[in-house]
Amino acid sequence: MKFLPVVTTAIVVAIDVATASSDLVPYERLNASVFYSREHYNGIYTYQKLHDDFTLISKNFDSVFTSELMYDNVNAIKVAKDVGLRIAVAVTAGNGPDYIQLVCESVMKFQAIVDAVYVRYDALESTMNILKPSQQQLIDDVKAIHKCLGIVTPVGVSQQIESWNTNEGTILAKECDLIGVAINVFDVDNGKKPIENLKAKWSIAENKFGSGKLRLTMTGFPHRSYVVRKTPSSVTNMQQFLNDWADWIKGKGWSSYYLFFDPLEWQQGKTGQVFYGLCDSNGKPYVTFPSRNLLPK
Repeated sequence: MKFLPVVTTAIVVAIDVATASSDLVPYERLNASVFYSREHYNGIYTYQKLHDDFTLISKNFDSVFTSELMYDNVNAIKVAKDVGLRIAVAVTAGNGPDYIQLVCESVMKFQAIVDAVYVRYDALESTMNILKPSQQQLIDDVKAIHKCLGIVTPVGVSQQIESWNTNEGTILAKECDLIGVAINVFDVDNGKKPIENLKAKWSIAENKFGSGKLRLTMTGFPHRSYVVRKTPSSVTNMQQFLNDWADWIKGKGWSSYYLFFDPLEWQQGKTGQVFYGLCDSNGKPYVTFPSRNLLPK
């Protein structure tokens, strides 16, 4: 199974925040990001819909990593700024110069609070009948974004760790300011604690590329699954991994958790897609969100 079977190749943008109040948790929200995808909602997006969803996220995370820049006619960067979130935005790669210009204009409007831009195509390594972009297409997109954004905003690529551990991955890394690593711990069926599998896979990338450019762009653990594992999917195991992840990422720079909302039931499918949402599709949490104040020092 691959993360994001519904998301296309993309560019990511991360944005700074203001503090948001919380009626869900009476303590400080995590200095971390969480992934947001449109698959939990089947209507036409309005500003208010995205604002409401981002407000829920802002109760517990100070950053959001979205599956795209535009939700219908609503700009995710603008909404994130309005609710006091940093943001990482995934936008489809290979759409040509006009689309890259739209991305750059959206980023430059808030460039003082933008952390990074990534190109990503995890979904295209799945069983979807979509053409994976070429290595050269990814490099061309990285260079095009660099050209229009300048040196202020770093540009990188996010993909599954297995893709980085190839000759192509090595070549691609040389073109990137940041190396975004997506790590699926649920598919490592060895009976070890999920956090130990995360650390082991991260170490592989760290040994190859060093820690300076690495960012953990996606990882998570399902509360439910159609697949049987030695460490089974459950709310208890999801909670434990979330807590362990939140503690482990301290000092590692920007990091994102997969996923905030469960997709709608009909979008889940029974072939590889599992239930990673920390909340159901309506925003009701399965877990207790960790806080910077409550995590071990």
